[in-house]
Amino acid sequence: MARYLTETEILQLISTTHLTLSFFRLDDPKLPPEAENMLKSVASSREITSRVRDQQTISGYALVDDIYGVPSLMLRVNASRNIYAQGQASLRYFLFALLMAGISLGAVMVLILDRIVLVRIAQLNHSVRRLNAETRLSKRLAIAGNDEVAALARAMNGMLSAIEQSQTAMLESEERFRRLSESSFEGVIIHDQTTVLDANHVIEDLFGYQHAELIGMPFFDLLAPEARESARAYFETGDESRYESKGRKKDGATLTLEMQSKVMPYQGRMVISSAIRDISWRKMAEEALRQRTREMTLLNHMSDLLQTCENEEETYSIVINVCKLLFSADSGQLIMLNASNALAEVVALWIVITGWALLMRAFRGPKRKPRRHAVQPRPSTTRRTMLPALALLSSIALAAGSIYLQTNAKQPDG
Repeated sequence: MARYLTETEILQLISTTHLTLSFFRLDDPKLPPEAENMLKSVASSREITSRVRDQQTISGYALVDDIYGVPSLMLRVNASRNIYAQGQASLRYFLFALLMAGISLGAVMVLILDRIVLVRIAQLNHSVRRLNAETRLSKRLAIAGNDEVAALARAMNGMLSAIEQSQTAMLESEERFRRLSESSFEGVIIHDQTTVLDANHVIEDLFGYQHAELIGMPFFDLLAPEARESARAYFETGDESRYESKGRKKDGATLTLEMQSKVMPYQGRMVISSAIRDISWRKMAEEALRQRTREMTLLNHMSDLLQTCENEEETYSIVINVCKLLFSADSGQLIMLNASNALAEVVALWIVITGWALLMRAFRGPKRKPRRHAVQPRPSTTRRTMLPALALLSSIALAAGSIYLQTNAKQPDG
């Protein structure tokens, strides 16, 4: 049985189904582009195909066969997306409710954290700041409770106790070191190779600086310029043996120093403690001893030579040569004492002029005419008797050496 599908039938279907129905003839040359596009997918699957037109409408497409079973019409049904709209609204409500719940929960958590954790942390921070302003380490954090903040406070109190004990021990050690250095007879200076950190009173007396001037001044300013590079190399090697150097006082005077250094802890860091002694007097004494030994050697040699002299002229020549070696001067004279009238008479003198030595001797014996040399001696009728040359020269040398040693020994250090 078949019937024609007229407009009346279509309207009746629309009234019955309450849907928007549209029919398109497949053989219509003016088939809408939408129907042409959907025809391919519907014809291939022969099933109902849906398509979302917009946010409010969805369309369904299907082929309608004629009485011969051949597709002749395309049916389009438009329906509102009410369920989708309700789902979207429900999702928005859910998200809004979730957001409000999160905000409320966050506010509650912040309030709980503030009451339980943040307030206690703020109290701990305030206590730490108060302790930081204190100069004494005997204060402790007063945080009651049995939670993590209280455990942190107890740990910090333990750390403060350890620091206090360490500082007390360090202060006692530094005070003991200061007492020892102040009671020492040698200079003690603490430095870090660049800056003077501390020094005892011996260093002040040795270099002529006040204690306030020493603190903070460059350490190598206490050494002579020519000795600074070698001293810097000595400290860099970490050698703890004795080392000699040249020092420079505040007034610019130099002195010979003997230093012995050692690395030690000082105020929380490793520094160098140097014991400094002024050995200028010792060097002068050693030089005087060497000079005395040289003089005695020359005198002994002269004594041996005088034993071989045959006349007065040879005796004077030997004595003059030894005198020029004993007394380091460019000029000099030999004076003999006349035993008869207790007069001293110059018997020879020497002058070094531009590398040439001019030797003038004048000596006479009984009934002997004056000898003529580079300089004519002044006539004299005084008779003289030559004292034993060795005894006279030895007495002069011993007296001069004794005076020289006593003079140098009485000079102040530096």
